[in-house]
Amino acid sequence: MNVPDPFAQETGNATSTNFIPEIHNGGTYTLYTRCQDANGNENLGAFAFSYCVDDGPDTRQPEIEGTSILTGSPVRNDIDKVPISVYVNEPAECKWSRQDKAYDAMENVMQCATAPYQVNADLNYVCMGELTGVKNLENNNFFFRCKDMKGNIMTVSSPLVLKGTQDLTIKSSKTTGTKAGAGTNTAIVNFEVETANGANNGASTCFLSPEEEVGSEFEMLGRETPFHTQNLSLVAGNYQYFFRCIDAGGNIAETNTSFVVIADNSAPKITRVLKDGENVKVITDEEAKCAYSTTSCDYVFEQGLPLIYDDPTKRIIHTTTWNSDVTYYIKCADLQNNRPRAATCQIVIRGSEF
Repeated sequence: MNVPDPFAQETGNATSTNFIPEIHNGGTYTLYTRCQDANGNENLGAFAFSYCVDDGPDTRQPEIEGTSILTGSPVRNDIDKVPISVYVNEPAECKWSRQDKAYDAMENVMQCATAPYQVNADLNYVCMGELTGVKNLENNNFFFRCKDMKGNIMTVSSPLVLKGTQDLTIKSSKTTGTKAGAGTNTAIVNFEVETANGANNGASTCFLSPEEEVGSEFEMLGRETPFHTQNLSLVAGNYQYFFRCIDAGGNIAETNTSFVVIADNSAPKITRVLKDGENVKVITDEEAKCAYSTTSCDYVFEQGLPLIYDDPTKRIIHTTTWNSDVTYYIKCADLQNNRPRAATCQIVIRGSEF
């Protein structure tokens, strides 16, 4: 059982201890505890901790309760040195080594807190050190042993494995959706970034920012995966955004993108009409979809007869069957859904005129 000093007080730079509970071998004890919050509220009844102490001298080895880094954790590429804390259940001196060996043979001494007032929130004593010689792309093994104030020494090492990694890289990044929709100056811009390598095959957390400084970014979707996305509503203008991705080992990859948001509020223009064999072809100045009626321009675009694409990957050449007895009232809408006003067409084609 760890018993802190409840009356330790800090005065200036010095720490004074007014009371330390006296615990002797071969006794039964009870500690009574009351708690008070920041507003002065306290519990009415005391909580009792009852325990007994064995007879005889302390021959129990110290125990390492944990470390600040979990075993098996990845570490940053090329880091070489890693600071670490070891949590011990009683005041002790601790060492570490790259090989599993006896305490006295271990080469590296840690700095340990041993005073009662120096326990952490879990009532453990903290030993700090710096692990060196960490190699990339390898499992780096470390071993710890401690000796308590009574001279009891750990006979079995506490092991720790740190996984060396490689650089995190950005495999691709792109920005799409930079044209504003019909009737608006605002576009829904989609940012995408894919990461690779690093501590876990590209799995990372990415951040996006309109400024290069750290602290102004916000997290993208796709935490701890290789694929990250984010949608932003942006008005027409010139932009530069920065990506920063971090993996579980602390590897960082960065890139940026520049783009222009365009406010496109104009319907597509028909630049050419021609007869090609048994077909009529309409060519637009941008990717679009076109439809026609055989009666008038006063029809709903979605209810018109569709023209088909000569090349679906380009969508600028639109075709339908030619009939000399038909008049084609044609409307076209671009991919932002800009279209001509109601009851108007971009062009009227009379089949007999071909």
